[in-house]
Parts: sequence; structure tokens; C-alpha cells
Amino acid sequence: MSPVAAMPCNVSSACRSIHSFRKLRISYQCPQTPRRQERNLHRPSHCATIRSASSLQDLEFEAPEVECSLRWYQEQDHDVDFADDGLPLTFGNDADALFTLSRGTVITDRSACGRLRVSGRDRLKFLHGQSTADIQALTEGQGCDACFTTAQGRIIDLVRVLVQPSSVILITSPGMGATLLERLQRFILYGDEVEVSDISGRTALFTVAGPAAPQLLAAVGAAAAGELSVGRHALLQCGGSPVIVSAGGALGDSDFTLLADEAISGDLWHSLTSQGAVPMGANAWDQAAVLAGRPSLGRELTQQYNPLEAGLFSAVSLAKGCYVGQETIAKVAAKGVAKQLWGLQMTAPAEKGTSVTADGRTLGTLTSAAVSEDGATWAALAYLLCREKGQQVLMEGRAVQVDGQAAKVVDAPFLSRQFAPGAAPLVAAAAPKEPSPTDVSDEDAAAAKERRLQEMQARLAAWQAEQQG
Repeated sequence: MSPVAAMPCNVSSACRSIHSFRKLRISYQCPQTPRRQERNLHRPSHCATIRSASSLQDLEFEAPEVECSLRWYQEQDHDVDFADDGLPLTFGNDADALFTLSRGTVITDRSACGRLRVSGRDRLKFLHGQSTADIQALTEGQGCDACFTTAQGRIIDLVRVLVQPSSVILITSPGMGATLLERLQRFILYGDEVEVSDISGRTALFTVAGPAAPQLLAAVGAAAAGELSVGRHALLQCGGSPVIVSAGGALGDSDFTLLADEAISGDLWHSLTSQGAVPMGANAWDQAAVLAGRPSLGRELTQQYNPLEAGLFSAVSLAKGCYVGQETIAKVAAKGVAKQLWGLQMTAPAEKGTSVTADGRTLGTLTSAAVSEDGATWAALAYLLCREKGQQVLMEGRAVQVDGQAAKVVDAPFLSRQFAPGAAPLVAAAAPKEPSPTDVSDEDAAAAKERRLQEMQARLAAWQAEQQG
């Protein structure tokens, strides 16, 4: 029998046909639109093959790549410009997508972000010592933001942590999956029951955002998403397929990040857009991130800065014990930061690298800039000096100039400047005043010395027990 011609790249539809075509070999390719033909002149064709199987478990199924099924759906009814990695930069609707973000629901493909899976009995303890967050305190279904830093406390990346029943999923910044994988594998010691694998190529990552996002997810069968508090996640059915849905953390509190098998990514995208989600390309998403104050890798997240300077207090714990970079970060917390990431509200456009001044003094330079959704105002992020006469000062509301134009320092919604409850550094109780030699006898002085020695030994024993635990 001849192959089925022009069959859509719909994996779930193909799987449903197994019982009808159990012994039939079917090969198919994605429909080739003129734009797709032009882009794929030098691209090998992608196809999937269905073979005889008595059950889905026995089925040897070669799923189409993201560029096939998902890309075909993304190209429908849109003038899409794709990046070299295959992700959509723009759907030709950037202004409309930004407008919808604050009033309806948008969907963006964030599959450029790395996805790592950490498994093994010691996974939580291992990640606890490698990152800034209190990961050992998390339970199944919980998540948090965490920074991976150098030994000097400088930022390598900001990741999203999702604790699963038998593993931990790490969602990295775009392009950082391989870098973080190599780093984690390098720190696994003999005897550690930890495995780290890169699942980026086998999964897709979408974010739906906007005030109507819970209703849209309910329309595709994931009504329970609306009951998730920010920071929690669950395995839900979306469009008939299992998807990990995580609440908040991408831009703020009104978004949901979806982690799905790559094989159903096209169907999932189609289900969500069919219910009214407006596609948003990477360019508009980057603009939305600046407006929300989310720091980006290579601009705000670099090894020039530490997490406290980046306004990521909520991703840091100084009460959990030792981890890579902890000593330096603790010193910064005790002394106070000299510069910190702030938002700027501007009356005129400005480029990255433009100086920010006040009273004739340069406070910093812009790291990112974007126009607001209405096009009337501009927003930016900048690391600004925030110490005067040796004291740290609050910058919010301060009038500044950007390239000679009036601007105001604002607190970006995504950033945090206070530790989470229980994460602040432990403050030792003030030591009692030592008695002077004239007040005590030699016997009393010896007893006092012995008490101090016992207290030091007790603190050391407690610290050693904490490290071993």
C-alpha cells in the first residue's frame, strides 16, 4: 500500500490509528508551505514511522522533531520569523501580543531554555549544596527560583526548580542547559547517588501568561491549574495529554509554564491557540521581561554581579548552611550592597549602555530597555550605585537623568530585596559584657574561660552535625 500523502504531523492522531493500521507501515511528512520550503532547502526531511504493535508500550515510534509538527502549527496564519535554533522570534504581531498580555492570554515557546533532570537518592542534598536556595526544604509539587554561582558568589544562572516525586527538574536560561549540566556533573563526588541528564531535546517548554490564563487552561482540561498557588506545580491533562504545569515564576504571578513531551508539542500548541491564546515571539517576550523587571542572562545575569546585587533575595538562603559562593554572599548581606538592579521609568527612549546620572554623578548604565505596551513610556533596567557616605540608601522614587532626559527609579515587580521568611542570615546573640580583671578573682576568670570554651565546642559540634545531616 502506498504511503498516506500530506498527512499532518499530528503524533496523537497517528497513535490513535494504531488499532486500525496495526500491520500497516505508514510514512508521512509535514505539509510544505512555500515559506517552509524556502527555509528547508538544506534541511533533511522529517518523518515518523508506525510499526505493528500489540500495545503502546511495545510500539517503536520515531516521533517528529519540534521543527516538524510544532513548527507547522506555528506557521499557520502567521508571518513567522524563526531564529537559527528554530524558535519563533516574532509572529508579526508583537504590539498585539504585548497588549493581550495584560488583558487576555498569550503563549510563547521557551524551548530554548535548558531542561535538566536530577535524580538519585541524594538529589535534594546535592542541589542544596550547589545552589543558593533552600532546596532540601522543598517537598513534592513545590518549586522555587535558585541561583548557581561561582565560588566568589558571582551569578552563573538563575534557574527554576521543580521537585518531582523521584527527580528534580531544573529550567535554565536559554542556552545554559549544557553549561549547567557540565558543572553539576563535575561536582558529583564518589559515593553521591546523583544522576544529571539533559532532557531539553525530548521536551518542549511553553508559557501561557495573562489574566485569562487560568480560564484558557481550564478550556483544554487543566482546570486544576487555577488552584495552584505561585511556586507549585502538578501533572495535569492539557488537550488530552499529560503536562507538568507550574504556576508563576516566568514573569510574575499570572503565568503558567508547561513542560511537555516533545512528541505532543504540536498538538498542545494547537489546543491552546485554538482556545484563544495569542502567540508571542521571543522578541516580544524579551520586551515583556524588561517591563516586568526580570533579569536576563548576558545582560543583568553575568559574573560581574552577585544575586543580592541582582535583586534576587528571594532566591537566596543564608540560614541553610554552606554552599558554593555562600561565604561571599553572606559578607555582602552583612555589609550591604554597593550597587543593585533597579527599574527605570523614562520619558524618552534610550539604548543599552546609556549612563544614568543624578546631581552630576554617574550612578550606572542601562542593561536593558523596552517600550511600554501603549508606546507612550519607556522602561529600563540598570545597576545603580546605592551607597552614600558609607550607608545603603533606598533608590525607589529617586529622580535621575538618562541621556539628559528625566527618569524615575522604580522597583521592578519581579525583583526582591528581602530574604524569604527563615532565609535571612542567623544573627548571633550579643555576648555579655566581659568582667574586668579587677572585678573577678583568678578562679572566677578561669571558670569564665572554661565556659566560653564549652560554648565554642558546642557550636562546633552543632555545625558538624548539620554538615553530616
